[in-house]
Amino acid sequence: MSYITQQKLDELKERLEYLKTEKRREISKKIGDAKAMGDISENAELDVANDERGFNEQEILKLEQTIKTAQIMDEGAKHTKIEVGATIEIEMDGEHAAYHIVGIDDADLEQNKISNVSPLGRELMGHKVGDEFEIKLPAGSFPTKIISIK
Repeated sequence: MSYITQQKLDELKERLEYLKTEKRREISKKIGDAKAMGDISENAELDVANDERGFNEQEILKLEQTIKTAQIMDEGAKHTKIEVGATIEIEMDGEHAAYHIVGIDDADLEQNKISNVSPLGRELMGHKVGDEFEIKLPAGSFPTKIISIK
């Protein structure tokens, strides 16, 4: 199961539809064109098109599984502890930072959206306002305090 926003789920469904329709047709045309070139035993274009078809089908399977097991986040929920969907403010190693805890498919560090399964996300999960503790990350250990949870 993966946590996901409704917006991200809609994007994944749109991508899946594209891969199953337009992309499959595009690849089929490439395969047909490559076969029309003649000798298929040494046809680089056919090899490339077949590889592309394989990658497309793998992505389709991955998206279908993600969509099937997705748990929609309730972004309006009230949070008393750090969990998926919470927006938090922390003080870590003397620096203030704000993050939105999201599922892995919605993670975007540039927008301060961190995954619940990232090293930082895992360390933060379950803590409450006022908790002070050491976060252990690959870069080292950092004193951390939870300032707010929304």
